[in-house]
Amino acid sequence: MLEKFRAFVRGLEAKVAPMERAANLEWWEAATTGNDDAYKRQSDFQTKLETVYTDREAYALLKEVRSSGVFSDPLEKRLLERVYLAYLGRQLDPELLEKVIAASSALEQRFSTFRSKVAGKEVTDNQIEETLISSRSRDERKTY
Repeated sequence: MLEKFRAFVRGLEAKVAPMERAANLEWWEAATTGNDDAYKRQSDFQTKLETVYTDREAYALLKEVRSSGVFSDPLEKRLLERVYLAYLGRQLDPELLEKVIAASSALEQRFSTFRSKVAGKEVTDNQIEETLISSRSRDERKTY
């Protein structure tokens, strides 16, 4: 049972690591540019990644290994628990998961690209902070 789990984790890591990297790189591009296409790509990559964890057979294996109690090494126990919980949280319809990820991505895009308006002009958080810190004009600070 122990060796079966270890082989499973090696396979999972080989599959998930490149997907995780691609999703994170797209997230970075989306977060730093605010580009609509980057957010779409990030959402697509994230959906592919999350869908890996919807595999019911893999989840059944993890439940079996978890209930067997064969682990004595605390690091392996922790690894099993982390992988098990990753699968547990995604045991739902893949279409619903895709909708959740798309909604999450849209919300993150809205948050990341939001700009405050001061006197009818869009300003960044950095501009607001700089003005509040450095301005000697009380009226200007009140505006911000």
